[in-house]
Amino acid sequence: MVEEPRKRSGCVKLGCFGCAGAVVLGLVLLGSIVGTGLLMGRPERRPEHSQVEQDVPTLPVAPLSSTDVGDKAFPQAEFLPTIDEPGRVVLDLREGEFEIVAGDAPGPIRVEGSYDTAVYELVTEFERYGETGWVYHIRFERKIGWFRMLFNLEDDDNRVRIVLPRDVPMTLEGQVGMGQFEFDLGGLWLQEIDLSTRMGEFVLDFDEPLLAPMKRFRLVSGMGDARVDGLGHASPEHVYASQKMGSLQLDLRGDWARDATVQGHVGMGDLTVRLPQGVNVELDDVDQVLGSTELGGHLREEHDENAPTLSLRLSQKLGSIQLSR
Repeated sequence: MVEEPRKRSGCVKLGCFGCAGAVVLGLVLLGSIVGTGLLMGRPERRPEHSQVEQDVPTLPVAPLSSTDVGDKAFPQAEFLPTIDEPGRVVLDLREGEFEIVAGDAPGPIRVEGSYDTAVYELVTEFERYGETGWVYHIRFERKIGWFRMLFNLEDDDNRVRIVLPRDVPMTLEGQVGMGQFEFDLGGLWLQEIDLSTRMGEFVLDFDEPLLAPMKRFRLVSGMGDARVDGLGHASPEHVYASQKMGSLQLDLRGDWARDATVQGHVGMGDLTVRLPQGVNVELDDVDQVLGSTELGGHLREEHDENAPTLSLRLSQKLGSIQLSR
């Protein structure tokens, strides 16, 4: 006796109705969000300019004579005290144009903002810890939902300028989101930099030596173009810079004070490394999946065996790697 095939239950049909219901519910929610945005619209613009100053612990830094300076790369370094707990400047900058520059010594941290206060807010928080430690949070973000920004769009001219004092040992860390970023950090007393970017044009420049060589430099960038100029003027012992998509330019020029490892990585795009004069360069590793590599014969140049040595480790998935001097 042959058994008849069992008929399937209505689970499939119920499943289809369930999927359709989920789609309809999603459309209703999306329509509600869009309708809310249309009804509420964007708040009336309130452009304002603000300035906040924050005093931080300073240390006396004696001016140097011509004898003290000599031909040293970092003449001030040997006269600076040892710092166990440097200050921390923590950034959380979301959308706009942002600038960081070196200010006077002595002097406070100064934060200047020009932005639409109906849509954005600039918040600073300062706290002390331990005997000499402190942390200063600087946050700039949008305070209304994205759906309200979709309607009644206007060009935003958001600018935040941060002025850091030269005679204060500190680290610079945090994240910057979308926009244009220009950080001119020459002349500061920076011990570490650890920054991540999301999207936009990012330029970090050491146009003059720091007060003392930096311990570590780390930059993780998302999409766009990132450029670091004059990194030798900071002489970090460890350098790590990466770009997910776009171009990454590492300018290592400047008077290096010690040996250093330099790691550069680009996921998709171009990696350009500009080598300084007067140092030994060793290419420890080049890892490239697909693209072109131009070393230009610069690694074969001979230098004084007592000169600092830069050990390069470069990697890329798709694009080009180029060394120039």
